[in-house]
Amino acid sequence: MLSRTLLYRPVLVLALLLVPLSAAHAQRLEDGEQTFLGHQAVRSPTARALRNQLYKGAVRADRNDKDHEKAIDIAAKEAVYPLVWKSGGLTIARGQINRVVEDFASQLSRMTRFSEKTAEMQQLYCRKVIDRVAEVIGYDKSKVIARVNAAMMLARMIERRLERSVLVTEKVWADELQPRLAEGNNEHLATVVLDLLSNPKYNDPKDPKVNDGVRYFLFQALANLLAVPTKTPLKPATEEKVIQAALDFVGKKVTFPQETPREEIDGYRVLRREAVKVLAQSNSVTVGAKGKPALLLAQIAAGDTQLSPSPHLTERIEATIGLARLIGKVGAKPGDLQLDPASLQVARGVVAFAFAANPNRGKKGLERARPWKVDAARLIEAINTMKGDGKNTFLNDVNRRCLAVLTPIEEKSEAGPGNELNVWLAETAKDTAAKPLYKGDNNSAIKVPPPPKAE
Repeated sequence: MLSRTLLYRPVLVLALLLVPLSAAHAQRLEDGEQTFLGHQAVRSPTARALRNQLYKGAVRADRNDKDHEKAIDIAAKEAVYPLVWKSGGLTIARGQINRVVEDFASQLSRMTRFSEKTAEMQQLYCRKVIDRVAEVIGYDKSKVIARVNAAMMLARMIERRLERSVLVTEKVWADELQPRLAEGNNEHLATVVLDLLSNPKYNDPKDPKVNDGVRYFLFQALANLLAVPTKTPLKPATEEKVIQAALDFVGKKVTFPQETPREEIDGYRVLRREAVKVLAQSNSVTVGAKGKPALLLAQIAAGDTQLSPSPHLTERIEATIGLARLIGKVGAKPGDLQLDPASLQVARGVVAFAFAANPNRGKKGLERARPWKVDAARLIEAINTMKGDGKNTFLNDVNRRCLAVLTPIEEKSEAGPGNELNVWLAETAKDTAAKPLYKGDNNSAIKVPPPPKAE
């Protein structure tokens, strides 16, 4: 009979052989910060040097190199996992979680400066970060603050940055994001975000992983993804799913109890605004069998009374811009969309903007509610696209009337004659404005409250 020692020896040898292998591939979130940092693959000088070289482009990332793949995976975990680790205690140091997000954004910015050498690294790194963010959001022990900031990372990954307080041009934005969204990263990002928004395992009412704070940044990421003029846009089927997700969210009626604080209702409107921004990027007047992006944009722009809660001015601005652009995109082939009544909902959005901007445009500091000149410039840009090739006389007239209101606000910070446009809508154009937006669909008529009074 074999001795117990001899029997156990093969098992012991096998176990010893397996430990280094599992340890090398087990830099896991649930192990905690100290265990993660203690792994040889994380802490060794050689491993750290390789990650730094990849970040700087001193070594070009190779997707077929197993050492590179492992290093980039660890780099993504180093960027995202601290959101959980630094929020795990009873108290969280001020600014600590935000610092994790800012460090990630700074790392991307540094790589962007050397894009010729770091393009492959940016693509592989962002791909891993997307997966790690989904992991953090879905992790049972993640606190709300960790999940919200993880979603913020996705939005920061593809945001249009400021340079000297001014947004960089669309070309610069597209060039900067091209490496990050290359090799199908844009499709992967959209798929992951859509899964987070719709998958029941993340949206279980008893144990929600995705709350309104997370949704805010997820919709922001989708809006940025559709807006960036990349060389490799989303596939039409994926884009349709993105627009449908925004339609589902914006279109649902939410009723708040009468005693609900205004701040809570406004908070929901802020969230809904991010989904409206997604809708505003639609390239089609219909989605799927029943989806009608133009209708929802028109309802919000015009302040349709069928919406609950009623839209905030910031929502109306985004919807007005989106509807104007959509009218310009479909142009001579609008399908079932009736351009004349649709354009008048844009005009109603302009009236609402003017009535809010005129009394506040001269205020300073905290009393100034909005960057009115910037808003006016964005509206002007979108409304100029609405007239398309200029052959539609009615669109030209609406364009002219809207610009007459917006131009004084944008150029001289002077009051725009919103009341004149309002009177024209209420009297001369009221019959056209009341027509259904979609041919044959009487339910697509816009219902608005009595015309506002000029201030």
